Amino acid sequence: METADKKTGITVRPQLPEAVPGFKDFGHVPLKSVHNCRDLGGMPAADGKHIRPGRLLRSASLHAMTPEDANALLDEHALVEVVDFRMSGEVDRALDKVGELPFVTYRFLPVLPEHRDTAEPPQPRPGIDAFSMMETVYRTFVTSREGITAYTEFLNGLLERETGATLWHCTQGKDRTGTGAMLVEHALGVSEENIRRDYLATNLFADDMMDELAKLLEHVPLMDKAADQAGAALFAYPRYLDTELSAIKEGWGSVDAYLDQALDFGPDKRARLRELYLA
Repeated sequence: METADKKTGITVRPQLPEAVPGFKDFGHVPLKSVHNCRDLGGMPAADGKHIRPGRLLRSASLHAMTPEDANALLDEHALVEVVDFRMSGEVDRALDKVGELPFVTYRFLPVLPEHRDTAEPPQPRPGIDAFSMMETVYRTFVTSREGITAYTEFLNGLLERETGATLWHCTQGKDRTGTGAMLVEHALGVSEENIRRDYLATNLFADDMMDELAKLLEHVPLMDKAADQAGAALFAYPRYLDTELSAIKEGWGSVDAYLDQALDFGPDKRARLRELYLA
């Protein structure tokens, strides 16, 4: 019988990844005000090469970014572009502090459909299995018109950046951000095994999410197994990535075909991406 985490009561524990050789600490960038920030530089990719450092960054939102962390991104990581995958309601509630990033391009590319009655991602509710809900959301990332448009513009935009770093994010830097990372990494020839490890690496930097989960459960009476249901939306689980890859393969046959047919990112563009981002 599984034991529960003392702080949150969660029993469906988030899986931690094995290390990726040459990719120290999964590229973690230790900022104080921007969570889950990672530089993909050093990750093994196609033809025995590695992703160049200081070119591809992923993180949670920048709404609480301090001037010190902004300066670190500008000076130490040569940030030139921010891509925001959130919905308009999320942006309105927690606006990125782009004013702290002069001369950095900001692109708003919402991945999820925005309905009239909501501009926020779906949240776990009593009576609904949150793990199944998250699987549905992951399918939406890669099959909806909005998701396909966002990731098409994101990938093709990377071809315009010959120098400097692009940082992409959602709210927690896990789901929509993780999907973006999966697509970039695949296009760069990263193995599926290492793509999975990088996806799960969010769980290594989840102390703030554990605190968020504990706070949520302290005052809000949820359904049975409340901790596991709330945790489903806060952590990275292999079943989510499996669902997403299955949706791609069901619709297009392979990730390569998805890049070609859905995202307008065929072999020539992938070759150019490798020229720009691998060493």
